[in-house]
Amino acid sequence: MAEAQSKMESFVKSMLEQLRQLATTETIVGQPVTIEDKTVLPVIKFSVGFGAGGGEGTGESPTSKEEKKTSKGSGYGQGGGGGIKIDPVAFVTVHDDKVMVLPITKGGANVERLLDSIPDFIEKVRSMKSKKEEKKKK
Repeated sequence: MAEAQSKMESFVKSMLEQLRQLATTETIVGQPVTIEDKTVLPVIKFSVGFGAGGGEGTGESPTSKEEKKTSKGSGYGQGGGGGIKIDPVAFVTVHDDKVMVLPITKGGANVERLLDSIPDFIEKVRSMKSKKEEKKKK
């Protein structure tokens, strides 16, 4: 039984270590995207569920129906499972030394604010492309 418990503890520790590696700061606050003087950082909610179990036993089992013989045996089994859910919850924007948090809500009201800022963002990208093309021509 001690060996089975040791195997289960090792299994659970291994799974938890892998989950810790997934839940890094870069996972929660995404990589910043900077265009000219604007920076946007995505923020997510990271939810994890995990379960594990195991057992061992001994007993007798029939070896043949005709002879009605039985044999003794033992066994051990373990298993585990988990799931990860990632939800975007906000965007942090930095522009002209001003920091804004644009939360994403289920109602969508704040998503509208984010969508309203997209045309300005696209215009900045076009402007940058035009400037780069002009520099290439020179």
